[in-house]
Amino acid sequence: MFYIGFDIAKENHYASIADSNGEVIQEAFLVKNSINGFNYFMDELKENKVNISDCLVGMESTGHYGENLIQFLHNKGFNIAIINPIQTDALRNSNIRKTKTDKIDTYLIIQSLMLKH
Repeated sequence: MFYIGFDIAKENHYASIADSNGEVIQEAFLVKNSINGFNYFMDELKENKVNISDCLVGMESTGHYGENLIQFLHNKGFNIAIINPIQTDALRNSNIRKTKTDKIDTYLIIQSLMLKH
């Protein structure tokens, strides 16, 4: 099983990939909120030999900014989990450093997925 955490924003998303042991397979990388960005994401999966059927994608509920990505992923057959931002905030607050960055949030989203799965 692979876990993919997306931090959603208006123009640029960030994604990271970890395996079922929590080992990071792909550090956080930029995914433009466009078809070209989504195709780049798919290329990253291929490069890392990650199969769609063996993935769980998570992202925080962010309103309409993630809708295009959700539709794209759904059409490709991904399993998608929408996470309440309160969950990732609780994980952030449990860390010694209460840092908030898009790249770090991708890992917090993966941790949320792993705790629930």
